[in-house]
This record gives sequence, C-alpha cells and structure tokens, in this order.
Amino acid sequence: MSCVPATDGGGARLDPADWATLSPSDVGDRSNACVDILSSLLTAFRRVPGRVLLTVRQALRRCRNWLSHAYSLLLLRFQGRLSPRAREFSNIYYRRSWGPGFGEHSRFFSGGGSHTPALTEPYVAAVLQLLGQQPRTEVVDIGCGDFAIGRPIAPACQRYLGVDIVPAPMADLRRRFSSERVSFVSLDAVSESIPEGNICLIRQVLQHLSNADIVKVLEKLSRFDVLVITEHLPNDPESADFNRDIESGAGIRLGLNSGVYVDRPPFRLSGYSLTVALELPVMYGDEVEAQGVLRTSVLRRNSG
Repeated sequence: MSCVPATDGGGARLDPADWATLSPSDVGDRSNACVDILSSLLTAFRRVPGRVLLTVRQALRRCRNWLSHAYSLLLLRFQGRLSPRAREFSNIYYRRSWGPGFGEHSRFFSGGGSHTPALTEPYVAAVLQLLGQQPRTEVVDIGCGDFAIGRPIAPACQRYLGVDIVPAPMADLRRRFSSERVSFVSLDAVSESIPEGNICLIRQVLQHLSNADIVKVLEKLSRFDVLVITEHLPNDPESADFNRDIESGAGIRLGLNSGVYVDRPPFRLSGYSLTVALELPVMYGDEVEAQGVLRTSVLRRNSG
C-alpha cells in the first residue's frame, strides 16, 4: 500500500503486513476457544452449580465482545489511512459478506465463486491451456483474493504476481507462498499503477466496480498482450441491460439483469480480438435454473 499507518509519535511506522493480518474474527475465534475450554474444565467439576457455569460463560462472552469491539475501533483508526475502496473491500472480508470460509480459508474467504469446483476447475484448466501456448508467461492476477484459484496456476507461470486491494490476505499470502517466482502486493487497481506483465487475469473483479472505475482499470490493462476477463452475467444476453452502472462494493449487476460487457459501451478496449473461452452456469445448491453464467473472455492484442 502507498499509505502506511503511522504511530502517534510520528516516528516508527507500522507495517501493514503486521497489523492488517488481524481481523475481528480472529479475536472472536480465539475468545470462543477460551470460552469452550474453560467451560469444559468447569463442567468437569460436578459440584459446581449450573448457574455458576452460566454466569462464568456469560462473563467470558462479554469479555470476548469487548475485545472484539476494542479491536474494531483500533482497526478503524488504521483504516482511515486506506482509500475508500480499500476500506469497503476490507470490511467485506471482516464482515464475511462472501461467506464464513472453511479450513485454511477460514480467515480470508473470497466467496463461493472461488471455491466451487464446477466453476473453478474448468477455469483453471482453460488458463493453463492458454499459458501453455504462450512463449512468455509473466502473469498479473488482479483480485487474486485468497489465492484458491491462483494457487494451481502459479506453478505454470514464469512469474506470478497476485494483486488485491485488501492488505490483510496479501500479507498472509506473502508469508505462506512467496518465492522467487511468486509474489503478492496490495494495491488499488483503480487509483494505483498496475505492475508489469504480459498476461493479466482479472476474474469477477470488474463486476463489483462502478462504470467510471472500470474505465480507469481498462485503460491500464491496455498494455498487456493477453487479458483473461471473467464476469458474472445474466442467462439471456438478448434481454440483458448491458453495463448498468452501480456503486463500487460487494454487490454486482445481476439483480438488475445486467453485467459487465467490456466490448460494449461505455467501455472500449481497442486493438484486441475477443473470444469467449468458457461459459459456465452458476448453480446454487439444488437450483434447477442457473443464476446467471460465468463467462471467461480472452482478449489478444492484434498483431501489427
């Protein structure tokens, strides 16, 4: 991030890699664990009245809630140094707006679209096939999130750079997965420069941005040789209302019978040829009818 939160003294500066990895959920998870352990110990003493156990548990829960609230206030102080978009998407993670997560993705979870095999496995296979056709594979993955999709792709790249606007998961991924060929950075693709590369992956990112923000991102993507853009679109393109404007945030255009179509106004990516590489129905549970489609388009720079 270009802005690093400073301490009150104005001297030492706090590294986002240190503070951003924490979230209110960490406080809650650890406090819940303490509640369960202490309650189990107290239960072992059969002579302890039930009302005492209840009182202790209530006290521990109040302590947990206080710690979580205190941490949230501290976090908000630091978030004042972030851009409005970075704060918004950080809060999406902290509120777990895209789901609670599971296993190694319980701390930072990018949503079901990144963890549903029927949606992710064909995408990964298509990207790997594309990379196998390229003599140079310096990949910039914008909106890499929790790295669930980028992880099987990274080994096929000469260089893989995961990019996300939220500092916390990027700091976590740097510690766990950084290598000579794999790295991660937190930046705002709308307002900051996008690192160099020849292939850009941008999956289900533009759909969360306003049209004005999308225009700014597309302008920066025009220097890549290959763009792989994935968007959640309505089932029937004939009746779709292309590129309805929304505010940048957690929501998308699907409820407006719209989506992001980069080859239609007000967007313009000149000098590229677009082909649809993949189109997958988005199913929720036992739904009979797909709730839109995930379309992956490959844009290649025209020769000459």
